[in-house]
Amino acid sequence: MEPYNKNRKEEENYSGLDFHEIPEFVKDVSTLRSRTAQMLLFSIYLAARSKPVRNAKWSDIDIEKKIWNVPPEDDKVKGSKRSRTIFLNEAAVTLLKNVVRFSESPYVFCNSYGRPYSDMAMNQLIRKAHARKKLLDGIGWIDKEKSKRIGKECIATQHATARSCFETWAKDDVLGNNKRFDKEAINLNMLHERNDPYKGAYDRSKMELERRNMMEEWGKFCTQLL
Repeated sequence: MEPYNKNRKEEENYSGLDFHEIPEFVKDVSTLRSRTAQMLLFSIYLAARSKPVRNAKWSDIDIEKKIWNVPPEDDKVKGSKRSRTIFLNEAAVTLLKNVVRFSESPYVFCNSYGRPYSDMAMNQLIRKAHARKKLLDGIGWIDKEKSKRIGKECIATQHATARSCFETWAKDDVLGNNKRFDKEAINLNMLHERNDPYKGAYDRSKMELERRNMMEEWGKFCTQLL
């Protein structure tokens, strides 16, 4: 009998843009002028996962101190001693100041009923932006490398566009970011799980200065065409 793994279909990563396209994508999404568009941009500016962004509450955010504390229930990685602080860049702060607050809802990005959006909301908006752009250039917002590799159109997703683009940008050697930014700080900004066996039990450094600087540079990169 052949090993089971031999016939397993290889998993594909989420489809995402080339990070060089992010400024143009941000400019395009900004023209949609909707709460969902603001939510998507917020996730990109902070390289954040979908669930924490969709469930973000005003009470979790300190705009003056530029801090967002993600609740444990919204974090992918569990653990009571884990730090879930995301440092806001100026791009995110400016966006938050332009979000219309619903007095009856605790959520930053809520629908007309005051409830969080579904997990499909941001990807649906990307598809809308993709369709509009495809009418103009015949391509749209796709993962060009993946589309070429598997032979079909792969529309970008929130997850890969927000997270993979940030990580690739932060490690890019052409821009020199691989020498500018600390790898551990990159992981902390993305709320990745610590790789050491003790999950950071002994290394409790927050690297706040490094992380804030990195997020600020990413925010400037994202919004350079606005």
